[in-house]
Amino acid sequence: MKKLSITKRKPDSKEITPYEQGLNNFQELMNRFFDDPWFRMPSIFGQSLMDRGTFDGWWPKADVSENDKEIKIKMNVPGVDPEKINIEADADAMVISGSVEKEEEQEGEDWYRAEREFGEFRRAFELPNGCDVENIEASAKHGTLTIKIPKKPEAQKNKISVKVNG
Repeated sequence: MKKLSITKRKPDSKEITPYEQGLNNFQELMNRFFDDPWFRMPSIFGQSLMDRGTFDGWWPKADVSENDKEIKIKMNVPGVDPEKINIEADADAMVISGSVEKEEEQEGEDWYRAEREFGEFRRAFELPNGCDVENIEASAKHGTLTIKIPKKPEAQKNKISVKVNG
């Protein structure tokens, strides 16, 4: 059995050791993995996982559903003032952003745990063709943001009934 000898290079040496070459190969493999189109998964309801790496805030969880007439997004935004929620949409995408203020620590309190999210958030969703972005409705109730995106009549599915003969 051949033993792999790993020798570390001197700080001023430009020679790459087998250990460093292995790390470089692993890094290149991971870069190719994250650049793969599958990992970006463009979806009418999704957010590219790579988009998350470009934003340092937090992401409220969202449910996305669809029926013949509309697409509905329900997002958990507890503690968010609806006045601080911004929704921007065009024919291709919708971006929902906002912020939650951090509560000031009271003098004399001992903190044991601080888990609640605060700061800015942003979620982006690709929209399918045929969305009527001019008539989007948004409402907030009990910490849930509900957005209804109607479909244009030409994008709605037509139900065709089958006639039975004889």
